[in-house]
Amino acid sequence: MSPDLLKNLVVSVRAAIEAPARMLVPPQGHSALGHLLDLGGLLGVAALVAAIGIMHRRLPARGAAALRAICGLVAILLVGWLVRHPGASFDELCRRWDHLALAGLSGIALQSAPPFVRKLGLTVLSLVVVRLYTSWAAVLGVGGACVLGTLLLYGPLRDRPGLLAAAQAALLLAAYVWALEIRAVQGPYAGLRVQGLLAFAGLRQISFLVEARRARRPLIDYALYLTFYPGAFGLFGGPEVFAEFSRRNLVRAAVLDHRRALRRIARGAVQMWIALSIPLSVDQVLTAGGPLTAWPVAIALFLRTAVGLMGAWDLIDGTALFYGVQLRANFRGLVGCQNPSELWWAWRGCLTNGLVQHVYAPLGARRHATRNITAAFAVSFLWHAAGVPFLSADFALLQLLPVALWAAVNGAGVLLHVDLPPMPDWGWPGRLLRTVAMWALGALTPILLHFQGPAFARFPEVFPVLLGIGR
Repeated sequence: MSPDLLKNLVVSVRAAIEAPARMLVPPQGHSALGHLLDLGGLLGVAALVAAIGIMHRRLPARGAAALRAICGLVAILLVGWLVRHPGASFDELCRRWDHLALAGLSGIALQSAPPFVRKLGLTVLSLVVVRLYTSWAAVLGVGGACVLGTLLLYGPLRDRPGLLAAAQAALLLAAYVWALEIRAVQGPYAGLRVQGLLAFAGLRQISFLVEARRARRPLIDYALYLTFYPGAFGLFGGPEVFAEFSRRNLVRAAVLDHRRALRRIARGAVQMWIALSIPLSVDQVLTAGGPLTAWPVAIALFLRTAVGLMGAWDLIDGTALFYGVQLRANFRGLVGCQNPSELWWAWRGCLTNGLVQHVYAPLGARRHATRNITAAFAVSFLWHAAGVPFLSADFALLQLLPVALWAAVNGAGVLLHVDLPPMPDWGWPGRLLRTVAMWALGALTPILLHFQGPAFARFPEVFPVLLGIGR
């Protein structure tokens, strides 16, 4: 039985559609057919929720209130189902029909609630979801460190920024050391659930503290910002800058744009289906005969990965819009970048924006561009490297090499783009050449970051294949 309640309700209908369709599709297309039905059903749920939301706006006051009550009741039942049937991983949520229905119905139910009640409801719901895919130790440990760090803002350290920053760093470091202790006792996966939560919550905590030192912020705003889960955690996560998140979502009334959410989900479903239907992997790059055959496969892998990431983020973005929350663009326009700077504003753009706002700009931005870009990529390296010890039981420092090489290559690419004079335009051939060059640079990200945990054993194979050396 699927953990997805709505898929279970239509299992017989799906079987009646899929069985004859399989007879018309060659065996190698059966997987793509299954993904098409899954994502088509997701789009159907999105259309139904959007229709309910549009109807809610057109009903008279009493009818709208009754519809909100029904949506709230169904949402509570869906939360109960989700708690009992969480599924294998957090990143599967963006493709679950029942989860999308939960987001849409919860957004409608809370739309007219007082701001505090709406924010509290979304915070509690977010905590429930985050807890399902981490652990009580992770929620209490990471949450405790963040809350304690926030309380320090209301004490004597507020006017002593050096000591306050040291105390905050000590709290986050203590949480990370605690994750390492859990790893040592309970195994890598148990430690990863703490470290994974810390990786995203810690960056949000830093961003909130920077803004809160300038002016006090309501604690309910802090709670929602820290915990709101679509787009915040997991493989596709991208930490938001608090000041921007606040302007979009916390200081004005919630606006539910169901048509926009439906468009996002439709686009995301199409992109996800395309990516899931293309069978490419890093192993196919490694088994290529040399650079002339490996690089076309690597570029195709990047394009598949880029389309999948853009699709996944559109599904996440649409889910957040159903809740009435607007996220910053992430993984947007990956296939059309023409220089390394554009590539890194596109690839996990929320993290890039955070590094620019909290590392690059405070250090002086363009006044010392080389130093400050290097510092931003160094912080990005540390953020990525912090998770590597939790991916296998036999961690060694050498396993950080793929992440270090990835950061060095991409940092060097951005530095060269900033320091060197602009290339001649050369019209459309020049644009095509620059775009393909960025595909090649982008291909190094899924390839190099693949060699983590047990996959590190095959890392030495990548150089002979891509560079044509040592063969």
